[in-house]
This record gives sequence, structure tokens and C-alpha cells, in this order.
Amino acid sequence: MLGALARYAANRAVHSATDNVVRRLSWSVIAGLFLIIGIVTLAIVTFWWLEQFWSRQSAALAIIVGSFALAVLAAMMPSIVEWMQKPAPPAPTDGVSEAVNSVVEEAKEVADYLGPMRLVASSFMVGLGVGRRVKGKS
Repeated sequence: MLGALARYAANRAVHSATDNVVRRLSWSVIAGLFLIIGIVTLAIVTFWWLEQFWSRQSAALAIIVGSFALAVLAAMMPSIVEWMQKPAPPAPTDGVSEAVNSVVEEAKEVADYLGPMRLVASSFMVGLGVGRRVKGKS
């Protein structure tokens, strides 16, 4: 009885997950096709508009160069985003700021390692040790 119930729940979960993935994939493919149709239509209309001012060859060349420039920009976009998110160099710190930063960093590591119950006692001991170091330096 329990085995049948577990088998039913597992089949139901797998079936629902598969349906969700297939549905999302299908709609993504349809959206991609409409996006391609829109881009091609935009290129045709742009060609017709540019053809009024330039020759056919110049209009086609302008569309090709514009498309190539957009492709290069899209290929470089991950590097640009990574460069923009690069953290600033750390500012010079004095002894007190360095001690406070080390307390904060050590408290985060203690919280991850020991858990919430031991965090209070560990933080108190770390703070007491840093306080003694700071008091000894001044």
C-alpha cells in the first residue's frame, strides 16, 4: 500500500515536471521563431527605407555592417558586464577598521560553521579577544 502510494507520488511529480519543461520549451521555441520573423521583417523594411536614399548595394551593406556591429556587441556583452561588476580596490585601513572587519568576517564564518545555537557564545569570545587586542594597542 505504501509502495503504491510512493510510486503514484513519484510518477505524478515526474509527469508534472516533464509537462512544465515541455510546455516552457515549446513556448520558448515559438517565441524564438516570432523573434526571428520580426528581425527579418525589420531588416526588409530597413532595406526598403534606406533604398530611397542610397543605392541597393549601399543599403544592403549598411544593414550588414549594422548587424555585424550588433553581433559583436552581443558577443562582448558578458565581458562588459563582468568588467562593470568588478569590485573596487579596497581602501587603505587603519588598525581599528582592520580589527572590526576581521570580527565581522569571522562572525560570518562562525555562523556558517557552528550554527545559531553556538553563534552567541562564539561571537562573544571573538569580540572579547579583539577588544583585548584593540585595548592593548591604544
